[in-house]
Amino acid sequence: MGGISVNVVPMNKLGILQPGQLFDRFRIVKQLGEGGMGEVYLALDKNDNRNVALKVIKKGTPNFERMLSWFQREVALYRKIAHPNVVNFVAAGEVEGIHYVALEQIFGVSLRQWLNRNGPCSLRRAFSWTQDLVFAIHAAHQQDVIHRDIKPENIMIDRDKNVKIIDFGLARAEGLPTLEEMTDTERLLKRGRPRDGKLSGDSGVVGTLSYIAPEVLRGKPAAKESDIYALGLVFYEMLTGQILIQDTSSAAIIMERHRQVDKMKSFLPRPVSKLAEELETFVLRMLKDQTHERYCSTKEMVEDMRKLEAQYGSE
Repeated sequence: MGGISVNVVPMNKLGILQPGQLFDRFRIVKQLGEGGMGEVYLALDKNDNRNVALKVIKKGTPNFERMLSWFQREVALYRKIAHPNVVNFVAAGEVEGIHYVALEQIFGVSLRQWLNRNGPCSLRRAFSWTQDLVFAIHAAHQQDVIHRDIKPENIMIDRDKNVKIIDFGLARAEGLPTLEEMTDTERLLKRGRPRDGKLSGDSGVVGTLSYIAPEVLRGKPAAKESDIYALGLVFYEMLTGQILIQDTSSAAIIMERHRQVDKMKSFLPRPVSKLAEELETFVLRMLKDQTHERYCSTKEMVEDMRKLEAQYGSE
């Protein structure tokens, strides 16, 4: 297998696609990764001559039918959201029983990597990225998609310094099964907390410890307000370079830290400019412990961002 003239891949020969191979409308460039959910390749989309990340279901994987259900759920989620600051869905399909999804390939680094290298953002950059991320999550929430795992690792910065939200694998969406409904939660609970800090179980606690809203830790299902809280934690890091809620195995310690966050009146060194003060107030409202004290929706956040843009955008 592997000549560049190949148009389809026989099912019984699927293993690792070869560089130069033509798979449907995609020319394989190289393998990017491999895991339980399949293989990922850098490929060239011949329809519009752009690079994509091509995820292919891996044949021979145990529980293939369940993996296929996961795969189809992911495709449905990406189809729901179209926004320049969310990783772009390109195509999905099947070639002789081989399922694939193509997503925009983002060349860049995660926000976590960027902050580790550069420290806190400049005020203007923080303002710009805050706007973009608010608008992106608003687009998701308009489609009743709750991300549930917003954190710097799931925000990419491309070569043009644009921010893009990725990884909707834990998302909850109207009309689609959740992670909990598709997974053996008892097995996950027995396995303990994974190394990446993510929690998943029948308590409804799904996400990454340092970015889980306090009401979710108290047992409530993650909702749009939970995304708003997590995004507030991200904005805090952009402005300060510091993680506000440190990961710990103690739920009591985490909850106490949330209570301390709720009491914060300011966090930027004084004196601050008027724009910095406005952004600080914006973030503090996102980080209120009680959901009714937070922004009631991303729509309200978008309106405030537009007011700030009108006032400070030309400076």
